[in-house]
Amino acid sequence: MRLLLLLPLLFFVACSSEVPSPLPHQFPALNSTYRGQGIITIPNSNSSFITLNQHVIPGLMSAMIMTYRVTPASLADGFNEGDNVTFTLKTDPELRSINITALEKK
Repeated sequence: MRLLLLLPLLFFVACSSEVPSPLPHQFPALNSTYRGQGIITIPNSNSSFITLNQHVIPGLMSAMIMTYRVTPASLADGFNEGDNVTFTLKTDPELRSINITALEKK
């Protein structure tokens, strides 16, 4: 009988304990720069964005397909789908953005 009375109490204690939440994602330091390599999957010569299938960028992110803002937008001119490129990323934590500031064919 005592066990039946203690069971709801144990259930309540187990369910009400706080579970530590994961740390929030840390944005890279202000004006950090990173070099990367990848292949252009969507060239956007008419806009200020370009999509890359990028390799791992050590200290920043794993390999993935990602769209970046290109600043200035004219850097994206003359590139085609499938071009192998190297690029420089610059972070801006205030705007929470990472922009391509240099882009070259390999």
